[in-house]
Amino acid sequence: MKNEEHLHQVQFVQRVRHLRHDLLMFAIPNGGLRHHTVAAQLKAEGQYAGIPDIHVARATRKYHGLYLEFKTKKGRTSAAQDKVIEKLRLEGYCVRVVRSADEGWNALMEYLEE
Repeated sequence: MKNEEHLHQVQFVQRVRHLRHDLLMFAIPNGGLRHHTVAAQLKAEGQYAGIPDIHVARATRKYHGLYLEFKTKKGRTSAAQDKVIEKLRLEGYCVRVVRSADEGWNALMEYLEE
């Protein structure tokens, strides 16, 4: 399942980098298995559970920026993700949970039109 999320996210990033190279967009790699020493270092550096996968640092008239969380068709956000998503929305960010590269692209295009 995680591999499917990964593939959708990679396809999305490749499309954006090819067609919209004007955007400052980056991944936030919070998940995944790591050696306990590395995990402790990342946590000490500020890694925070529940942060969405992708951030687009482009403000619109309505939002400060866009966050995208990639999930499989049946995937669900965790409790930590739900809390972070709510906090981000309260702070004026647009957050979308998407289930494919195309859905991510459509969310991005809709966001940029706002």
